[in-house]
Amino acid sequence: MAALTVQALDRDLRLAEKVFLSLLPRRVTLDGVDIFTRVWPSNHVGGDYATVFPSREGQLYVCVSDVTSHGIASSLLVTRVDSFVRERVPLAHHPCEIVEELNKFLCEHFGDLGMFLSFFCADIDLKKMQLSYAGCGHPPALLIRPNGQTKWLESQHPLIGMFPELSEACFIDREPLEPGDRVIFYTDGITEARNPAGDFFGEERLAEVAAAGVADDLPGCALSERIYSEVRDFTGHETQDDDVLLMVVSVR
Repeated sequence: MAALTVQALDRDLRLAEKVFLSLLPRRVTLDGVDIFTRVWPSNHVGGDYATVFPSREGQLYVCVSDVTSHGIASSLLVTRVDSFVRERVPLAHHPCEIVEELNKFLCEHFGDLGMFLSFFCADIDLKKMQLSYAGCGHPPALLIRPNGQTKWLESQHPLIGMFPELSEACFIDREPLEPGDRVIFYTDGITEARNPAGDFFGEERLAEVAAAGVADDLPGCALSERIYSEVRDFTGHETQDDDVLLMVVSVR
């Protein structure tokens, strides 16, 4: 009986892993933009999530989030977030609509569980060459220009699910885009990775590694692999303590 229980648990974990990975976009290529996403769970399943969803001609939404817990519970919440985002994106006029409605939804249905998530939602308009975004407690996205100039796109609001209403009215920041720009979205498994001395990998080191990769004209897949490799070398660990997600948006 015990052997059957272990076998059933192993089957359930493998199924949960396949469901989790099936939610994540791998490679999205549209006219004017190429997007590559990669996730490295710390276990079979994780709470890091991303989606790329064309909303109307010339526009697409990019959403990245990170549940504050790990394991099957966080993976289950991720599947519900995914279905909610996919339902709302075609109707949304700007990122704040998704952010505010997702926050209300999580507070109403999951507020008693003490599970929150960071969330970053960006609307990429390839006709206007503009990125509009709203972030909730998520690490800042990194914009890298072709000349090597970098800029952090900071979250403006608290974690999703923490308060029934955002602490202040949601607002959107906008950033012009240029051909050759890269925008890197990621979860804190990158910047909060620690070395044996207890030092964080940090945003500054991430910017240096990413800018060097852009200078080498690496495609999104190779750039994400280089960043992750640098993190692993920095920690010196065979295993990782947190889930890691990287998404590289390349404007062509």
